[in-house]
Amino acid sequence: MSRRKTSPDEAGDATTVRIDQDMTIYTAAAMKERLLTSLKNGSGVTLDLSGVPEIDTAGIQLLLLTAREAERTGGRMTIDAMSPMVGETLRFLNLGAALGIAGSAESTTEVRP
Repeated sequence: MSRRKTSPDEAGDATTVRIDQDMTIYTAAAMKERLLTSLKNGSGVTLDLSGVPEIDTAGIQLLLLTAREAERTGGRMTIDAMSPMVGETLRFLNLGAALGIAGSAESTTEVRP
């Protein structure tokens, strides 16, 4: 997982985090600390999940936690891109509104496939 700061023109002061590995029970603990740390500046986080080959319930829980904590701290979580596996899983679980998948009712974050 890599982290980079986006320019103010792109996303305010949001931190962009690109994840290029599985989001599973085996990686969730390490990712949790990094994702929550990325929210420290209060402006939120933009996730690039296009490199995620596999996601399980631990990864889903991590996304829900990150979205909730971003909102709690006055920021927001945005999913900038996602792999077909992530997109299919989130749609199957009907988490579009909770994670802001485009076209979902009551979307609160943005997702660009």
